[in-house]
Amino acid sequence: MTKGVTMTEAVSARLELIKPAAGYFTDLKAVYQLRPASDSAPMPYALLAWELDASEERGLRDAQRGRTYVVQGVFSKSAPLAELERFHFDVLRALGYGAAEFERPIPGQIVSDSAELDPAADGSTKQRITITLEARYAESYA
Repeated sequence: MTKGVTMTEAVSARLELIKPAAGYFTDLKAVYQLRPASDSAPMPYALLAWELDASEERGLRDAQRGRTYVVQGVFSKSAPLAELERFHFDVLRALGYGAAEFERPIPGQIVSDSAELDPAADGSTKQRITITLEARYAESYA
């Protein structure tokens, strides 16, 4: 299996842990990869994809790569701003922010993040927070 696939599986598994029983604020109902949830899916849920993966340094048999993950939290339009903010915090904690240097829960390293709110528009039943994460990892091609 490639390191990229392993990292994506680890990110998804860590997001699935986001529940109060595991010490998080958000009670995430599901994580969907690359596909939208049905209109009747219980909220909040997360959509996971990556939008860019590029080599940064290359050797003969390996490469240091940068990958941009996008995690979108989908909430009811009635959810207060604080719920979306707590979800952002939960995602960062789940992926290793606040952990010791050798306690990384994924096989890469998240090096930066940003978040953007998309409030419910007129007639919409959902509002979203989109979290963009920059990750670094090493891939071997041998």
